[in-house]
Amino acid sequence: FYNRAERLINLPKRYNQVRKIGIDEISHRKGKQDYACVLVDLERGIQLNVLPDRKKATLLAHFQSLGKDFCNQIKVVSCDIWRTYINVAKECFPNAEIVIDRFHVVKAINEVLDKLRKSLRREFKDEDCFKSIKWKLFKRSENCTENDFALLQNAFEKSWLLEEIYTLRNTFNAMFDIAKTKEELSQSLDLWIEYASKLEYNHLDTFIKTLKNWKEHIAAFASQRITNATTEGLNNFLRYFKRISFGLPNFKHMRLRILIAAT
Repeated sequence: FYNRAERLINLPKRYNQVRKIGIDEISHRKGKQDYACVLVDLERGIQLNVLPDRKKATLLAHFQSLGKDFCNQIKVVSCDIWRTYINVAKECFPNAEIVIDRFHVVKAINEVLDKLRKSLRREFKDEDCFKSIKWKLFKRSENCTENDFALLQNAFEKSWLLEEIYTLRNTFNAMFDIAKTKEELSQSLDLWIEYASKLEYNHLDTFIKTLKNWKEHIAAFASQRITNATTEGLNNFLRYFKRISFGLPNFKHMRLRILIAAT
């Protein structure tokens, strides 16, 4: 079965048309810090391959084995803030622009909001206003109902800092929505960082440091307007596939079954 599966997958044909590639990971064995690396063609929305781990040596060997013509044809690489992916992309794809996925950046600032919410719950143990607002804080403001806003306002009356960071998060989203060029978004991020730094909240300061370190690749979203949403969607399919298979501990078998199912 597995020899026949390799022929059916036809990897050379899959790779031939790739111009924009997404790199992400999925947990192979839960709780083991064991990740498989997932490669996706972002234009066609198809699974390209699954690598046994996300180590630099593994990725380099794989991409270099595909040859210089393949590496030179890649124009965009989308990934999360994992230094290995970025360094490999720089080394393997000379003509590609690296875009740090917007989803992961927004997720990071949402985590800042949630850490503040949790600390406020501990501080105001007798107050109910911080108990049921987590997902309301994460919602984009245009999707909030009047009831959502009312609950948030109750919390904001107890914490001006929560309101400030919530507003900053909404502004952050808006900058990505409206920026038309990488330069425009980069300048907006500089102004956002300048204002946010004045709040002097440690978790926010950590996020700001991340923004500064990776600003060039984060701002590249504005020029490419591409995210790893396709990859995330396919990863959800992979998780479902593993679940209904009752786990696939053998990586080779898991990889082939995934690629056959995604053919």
